[in-house]
Amino acid sequence: MNVATDQWLQIQLKLRKDLVLQARLEKGKRVVVVEDKLNSKFFRLGYLESQVLSLMDGDRSISQANQMLGEINGFQSLPTSKLKELFDWLVRNNLVETGSAPHVDRFDKTARTKRRQRITQWFNPFFFRLPLFRPDAFLSRLLPFFGWMFSRWGLALWLVMMLIAGYELLGNWAQFKASSSGILSGYRWLWLAAAGVFLKVIHECGHGLACKRFGAQVREAGIVLMCFMPLAFIDVTSCWRLPNKWHRITISLGGMLAELLVAALAIIVWSRNPNSMLGDFCYNIAVMASFMTIVFNANPLMRFDGYYVLSDLFATPNMYQRAAQLVGKAVREFLLNLSAPRSIRWNLPTIALFLYGIATFVWRILICLGLVLLASFMFHGAGIVFAVAGLVLWTIKPITSTVRWLMKWKQFTSIRPLRAGIAVSVLLLCCIGIGMFLSRPATISAPGVVEFSPLTVIRASSDGFLSKIYVADGETVKAGQLIAELQNDELDVRLQRLQHELAQSQIQAMDYRHKNEFALAQAEDTNENSLREQILELEQKKSNLLVFAPLSGCIVRHGWDNLLGTHLAEGDEIVVLGDPDRKELRVSIDQADVVGLLGQVKLSAKAYLAGHKPIDVEIARIEPQASLMPLHASLCAGYGGSLSVKMRSAGQGPDQQKIELISPRFAAVSPLSPEISSQLLTGQRVIIRSQATEKTLAVKYYESCRSWLRHKIHIASQRSGS
Repeated sequence: MNVATDQWLQIQLKLRKDLVLQARLEKGKRVVVVEDKLNSKFFRLGYLESQVLSLMDGDRSISQANQMLGEINGFQSLPTSKLKELFDWLVRNNLVETGSAPHVDRFDKTARTKRRQRITQWFNPFFFRLPLFRPDAFLSRLLPFFGWMFSRWGLALWLVMMLIAGYELLGNWAQFKASSSGILSGYRWLWLAAAGVFLKVIHECGHGLACKRFGAQVREAGIVLMCFMPLAFIDVTSCWRLPNKWHRITISLGGMLAELLVAALAIIVWSRNPNSMLGDFCYNIAVMASFMTIVFNANPLMRFDGYYVLSDLFATPNMYQRAAQLVGKAVREFLLNLSAPRSIRWNLPTIALFLYGIATFVWRILICLGLVLLASFMFHGAGIVFAVAGLVLWTIKPITSTVRWLMKWKQFTSIRPLRAGIAVSVLLLCCIGIGMFLSRPATISAPGVVEFSPLTVIRASSDGFLSKIYVADGETVKAGQLIAELQNDELDVRLQRLQHELAQSQIQAMDYRHKNEFALAQAEDTNENSLREQILELEQKKSNLLVFAPLSGCIVRHGWDNLLGTHLAEGDEIVVLGDPDRKELRVSIDQADVVGLLGQVKLSAKAYLAGHKPIDVEIARIEPQASLMPLHASLCAGYGGSLSVKMRSAGQGPDQQKIELISPRFAAVSPLSPEISSQLLTGQRVIIRSQATEKTLAVKYYESCRSWLRHKIHIASQRSGS
């Protein structure tokens, strides 16, 4: 035996005095739970390992304690490999003490490593944990009022509420789905954020109350800053001292149960008041509760509630770490033939754990990339610094560990270079193939607004002052209905003068005939005909001072009554009429999305409006040129819309247009049937979703990067210009 290698067997260890050990029976096997009250951590040991630890009193070495295990009660001694794993685990988690001076450096090294990890956590821009207070006393006061929720009767009531909410949701599913189209528009995202904070507090209180209900303590509570977004947390690790696994599972589910109960109440209230401010807030609560519960809390691939429930159900402690170790061991055995002496025993539980490890690895990469992208868009682009810092913190440890592992050349004596090369090549080809060939239909989403089609503009047929208005904005009129009246005194004076001249001309012509001066009488007749034509023209202009509706429709000019008393020249716009049964959707489409739509023969889409079922529409035409002019003010940020705008530079465009879009967009038109038109109001915002031409993942990633780069360049040019 190599003394230099196995000198750890001579170390004299003993468990820390403050640790609490509790024996249990899980899956028919005896285990021991170790509670570290100082660090609020729990560990699970096999029965043989716990017996070895009980024999380590600080005077016996590890080797002596293991040897005594075989002499007492007929126990079998642990193999050296298992004993080494136990020793490393004890040192790594700081569960033992030693007085052996030659080996104190090993414990000092572990302490230094833990200090470095704590420092790294303090400077992690993506996850920062800040304990604030001990909520145990506060939860004890709440327990008499809400503790019953985690009893059998409470769970039965919870199920009843879920059924009622599900019934209401199914009955109003179309409206619920349509309301999601504007969930982030205008200031509604503030309601969404407020709902998220409210639900997070409810969630953590649910964990704490369930923990108190079953007799465990709650050590601390505080906030976690994830990408600088505050989230509440509560420490319920003391539940691991509870011997009943169903109590532990209920505590793990406590947050989701409380959150879903609030969501059920919110859905019931929303179904009664869908178009009120209270309804909007309840809708946001329901959306946030379902999204957070499904994507995060119930997801077993993250170390949240779902993970601990799964771990307890299958009695697999440290499932996350064990799955990661199994994947690493399998890779080393398959590629490098390094684990042949300790070959993996592949059975159904091992395969399930291996697949779980692969899934958690992929999910972790996706979450890390998502957080990096989120950070890069924060603080007007300055968040890229935090994104780079996060990448360094996430990658530096695995890179250094891999480099140290590769530097141990002796372990590569039995390497399988051909298998390793083939496996790595196949993996790279699979990744390239996924990016180059795997595609899915791209869903294009664009905002729009309901407008009349077409709009009928009524203009002044004669000069005059607008003296009377007989209808109001938004009023429905019938064809031939008098809607306004103009006044032109000059026209009246000219008409009276011409009528007087006509009368004189008629008298003069009669006088010429009496005197038999027929030539002069004929000339006067010609003058009379000219005067009659002028009078007829003026009378037509005077009749045009009365403005009648040419067709039935709705007055859509906003504030046109402000024209009262103003002079209108012939051809000036007076009022705009729209047919209530003839409307269309005017849609603003991003430049990058138009390419995916132009290649299709039939552009089918779905229109989503708040309070209405989705509508099947077709995009009839797309304007050939993009424009910076917004289609409608309601589509712009600041007016309830989602399109980013900026103030127009002085001297650009008409004076009435004070804003323009950040980037040009294409206008598209989608006609509506008379039945649908009669149900919708002009000015309603709409979201159009359509399936565009399929794109591979590589193309979509390239386009996303190009769009992001253009956006950053645009912001930089604006700042340099200002």
